[in-house]
Amino acid sequence: MVKIARILMVGAHRIGAVCLSLQFDHNLTKFDQTYVVCPLPGNRLEKVFQKYNINTQGFVYINDQELVDQNPEISNWWFADDHRGTWLLQQAMKFIMLDQVDADVVFIHDGDTFCSEPYNCVIDGQLNLFYNSVSHPAEYYKAFENITGLPRQFSKSFITDMMPVFKSDWIALKSLMTEKFTHHWLRSLIDETPWNYTENLKWFSEYELLGNWTMSRHTQCELTEQHRFEYMFLELLTKDNLPPLVNCVIDRNKQGRILSFDYCNDTVPNLDNVLDKFRQIGISAH
Repeated sequence: MVKIARILMVGAHRIGAVCLSLQFDHNLTKFDQTYVVCPLPGNRLEKVFQKYNINTQGFVYINDQELVDQNPEISNWWFADDHRGTWLLQQAMKFIMLDQVDADVVFIHDGDTFCSEPYNCVIDGQLNLFYNSVSHPAEYYKAFENITGLPRQFSKSFITDMMPVFKSDWIALKSLMTEKFTHHWLRSLIDETPWNYTENLKWFSEYELLGNWTMSRHTQCELTEQHRFEYMFLELLTKDNLPPLVNCVIDRNKQGRILSFDYCNDTVPNLDNVLDKFRQIGISAH
């Protein structure tokens, strides 16, 4: 039997968002284990999830600071003048988790994103990859070319905030990097990502890299177009503004203000209100 595990990334300002996302886990593949990477202590986060009737069977909690402390190469992904904060650092943690998790398929999942329609990450033994038509800076694709020596494999975007990966494909990519580059594979990933000197940033996507790598390894993959509903303000959740064919919902409020987490009493004060808004536009939790 195929073992499928999930890596669920939860930033400090996304604890409220993940309490919403996990209300919709019934639309996803049933995972053997879910590894929740978060700054909050695991026993505390477990109580929060239980408070909001989230099924935590198979959940394993990983403290992100401990992950950073145990893997010093992650520090190469931190740039003090990066206005995006720990955005790159979280991607490095995903790769460490991908490398450590023991499963046949590893599903990488950003905590502020959920499927509003049923989605299986494996269909008839093939990975089911989300894609969309959003355009991104060229550095995303150049990073894949630099790291693998291959041209970009797919003209659409794999930056969809969730993706399944065959562990065997990851092992092959890690082996390629180990043979090709002098430094540790995690450092090589960011070193081979070119600078955008206009913005003084490095644009890198774990999803773009892994999606194109999957396409290079398999002649057949299932491809599902992601129709995204992104909201930055609670007022956007009204009856009349849900686009057709939506299958994924993403909280794009950068400060996490729609579903802020009250650290004093470990609650998400606005969660019921947001769930009510979703019910109004035809998206109901379990």
